[in-house]
Amino acid sequence: MEIKKFKLIFFLTLIWIIFGSNKVFANEKYVTIVNPVRSRDLWQDKTLKPIEDQYKIIDNLGLKTTWLIQNDVINDQELIKKIKEFNQDQEIGLFLEISPKLAKEARIYYPTETEWYSPKAVFLSAHSVSDRKKLIDKIIIDFKNTFGYLPKSAGAWWIDSWSEQYLEKKYNIATIMIVADQKTTDKYGVWGQWWGYPYHPSPNNILVPGNSKTVIIQWAQRDLEKAYHGSGPLVSNYSLQANDYTSQGLDIKYFATLANQYLSVEKLGQITVGLETGMESIGHEKEYEKQLNWLVENKVTSLKMSEFGDKYRELYDDKNPSKIILGNWVLTPEYRENINLKEKTIYNPSISFSDKFIADKTNFLNRILSDLNNRQEIKYWPLFLLLIPILCWWSKSISPVLFIILLYLPIFRSYYSSGWKIFFGPIINNLILGQVLVFVIGVFLITKINQKFKINWSSWLSIWIINLLIFTARFSIIDGKYYLGFLVDSFKFIGISYGHGLTFLNQDFPGYVAATMLKFDPNWIWNNWWSWIIIYPIIEIGLVFLFNKILSKKLRYFLTILSIFFVIYIFKLNPLIVR
Repeated sequence: MEIKKFKLIFFLTLIWIIFGSNKVFANEKYVTIVNPVRSRDLWQDKTLKPIEDQYKIIDNLGLKTTWLIQNDVINDQELIKKIKEFNQDQEIGLFLEISPKLAKEARIYYPTETEWYSPKAVFLSAHSVSDRKKLIDKIIIDFKNTFGYLPKSAGAWWIDSWSEQYLEKKYNIATIMIVADQKTTDKYGVWGQWWGYPYHPSPNNILVPGNSKTVIIQWAQRDLEKAYHGSGPLVSNYSLQANDYTSQGLDIKYFATLANQYLSVEKLGQITVGLETGMESIGHEKEYEKQLNWLVENKVTSLKMSEFGDKYRELYDDKNPSKIILGNWVLTPEYRENINLKEKTIYNPSISFSDKFIADKTNFLNRILSDLNNRQEIKYWPLFLLLIPILCWWSKSISPVLFIILLYLPIFRSYYSSGWKIFFGPIINNLILGQVLVFVIGVFLITKINQKFKINWSSWLSIWIINLLIFTARFSIIDGKYYLGFLVDSFKFIGISYGHGLTFLNQDFPGYVAATMLKFDPNWIWNNWWSWIIIYPIIEIGLVFLFNKILSKKLRYFLTILSIFFVIYIFKLNPLIVR
C-alpha cells in the first residue's frame, strides 16, 4: 500500500514539474538599459566624465546597453571617439530630438525663441510630414557616415505614427522607445498605452497595440497605482528612474519592489533602466550603480534594444500577446483595464492623432487616447475619378476635364483617413459628394464656354505656370532694400534686390527672415465659398482668354509642358487643415 502511495505521489510530482511548474520556468526577465545622449551644450558637466562614469559602471558589470545619441553628438568628435571605444555589448541608436543645428542642416525652419525642450520644436511631430522626412533622412545619413552601418533602435519621449512607420518601413528600425504614461510632466501629456509593458503599435497610433513590426518599450515605467491619479512630477516621479524616485525620498528598495512587479509578468518581464547622460546622470551615479548591481544580483538578463525587440517577436510569434496581467492591470490588444483604479481604455487601431498629417505647433503635447473616443473611421472613395472617362466622352475633349482637375487639385487631393478629414483646400463637410459636384459642374461650365468661344486646348492648360510663380513668389523689405524672388527651401532665396542698384541674388537667409517674407496665402482662396466658387475660377478663366489671344500656339504648348511643375508643387504641399 505504501509503495502505491509513493508511486502516486511520485507520479503527481512529476506531472507538476512538467506542467504545473511550467509557468515558473517560462518567465523570462529582461532589462533594457538605455542612456540618451544629447549635445554636450546641454550637459551640466561638459567634460567627458559623465559618459565615462556611466560606461565604467556598465562595463565593470558586463551589461549590454543601448546609447541613443542625438544628431548634434555626431559633430562632437571627442565624444564620438569615446563612444566608438565602447565594447561590443554596447549598441548605438538614434535619439530623435530636433535641434536648431539639425534643422538648419536639414534645411528646414526651426522656431526661434523657443525652449529646446518645447514640444513645438523638439519632436518630429512639431514639423510637417515633408520636413519630418528630411529630418529623419538627414539623421540616418549622418549616423551611417559616422558609424558605417544603419541603426537598429531609436527613441524620443514622443514619436508620431507617421515617423514610426517611416523609420520601420524605410530603415527597418524595429525597436522604439517612448515615454511611459504621464499626464502633464515637462509639457508632455502621453496617456493610454499599455501600462509600462512592451507592445507592437498600430500603424495609425503609436499608443495603441496593433500589427506594426516595431516593438515599443517605455522610458520611466511608472508605479502601477501611485502614478495614476493626479498630474505632474508629483505622480510621474513614482517611476523606475533613479532621479525620479529619489526626488520622492525613496531608495533602491522602492526600485526593487517596482522592478519585481514588472519582471514577474508571466512569460516575459521587462524593465527599462537608464539616465540621460550629462543631465539627470549627474548626482545620480551611485543610485544608478545600485540599480545595475541589483539587476546582476537578481540574474536579470540585459539586452540591447534591438535584441529585446527580437526576443519579444520570438516569444510572442511576431504579434501582441492576447492578455498580460501586470499587478491589477489587464492589458489586451482590445483594451487596458484596472478595476481598482476604475479605468478601462478601449483601443481602436484605426484612429490616429492629428500629428500623423500636420505639424503640432502647440506649447503642450496632448496625446491622450480618451480624446479620440468620439472619432470614427470614415471610408473615403474618390468617386470623381470614375467620372473622368464619362466626362471626357461627353465634352468630346480632355482639356475641360484637365482644367477643372488642375483648378481644384487641392480639393481633389483632400481625403478621409484614420478618423480625420484632411483638407488641402476648402473645408467641405461631405467631401465625396463635394468632389463629384465640383467636377461635374465645373466640366459642364468649361465645356459650354469652350464650345461657344472655340478656345484652343493649350490655352486651358498653359496658365498654371503663372499660378506656380504667384504661389511661390516671396517679397520683403530688409534694411531699406526690396527683395523679390523665390525660396528654393526654408533658407535659399533666388531673386533680385533693389535699393542702391539692382542685384541678382542666390543666397541663404536666416530662418526667421525667410519665414517672415510675404507670400500669397492660398487660404485667401479656400477660406470663403465665394472666393473659390466665383472669384478664383473667373480669374483663371480670364487668364485662359488672355493667353488664347496674345500668345502663339508654340509658346502656349511650351507653357503647357512647364505646367507640370505646378502639379508637382501642389502634390508637395502639406494639408491646410485636419479636423
